[in-house]
Amino acid sequence: MFLLWGRVLGYANRTGDAVIALGNASKIMHESDDVQLEFGNALVRNGNWGSGVAVLRTVNAKKVPASVMWRYYYNLAYALYKIGDVVGEGPDPECADPCCGRA
Repeated sequence: MFLLWGRVLGYANRTGDAVIALGNASKIMHESDDVQLEFGNALVRNGNWGSGVAVLRTVNAKKVPASVMWRYYYNLAYALYKIGDVVGEGPDPECADPCCGRA
């Protein structure tokens, strides 16, 4: 329920409220990649760059649906840029997926 409510708040551009709702969802379902992905995206949109990077790096990139893969990489790269890590390792250093460019 918190995940769906957080998504609705994010779509309505109420990112502060979305962070609170998705934070509650993250506490309840901390193993869910969907929750962590939405929570990380909301943190980045709210301006919490470091926290957003930390949460997005916990997401298994291989389990991210193709329809939201662009948002995952964009938000992670943008947050890394905003905290000054322009030559960072990227989203997932151990990724062996050919789409990562590290195969």
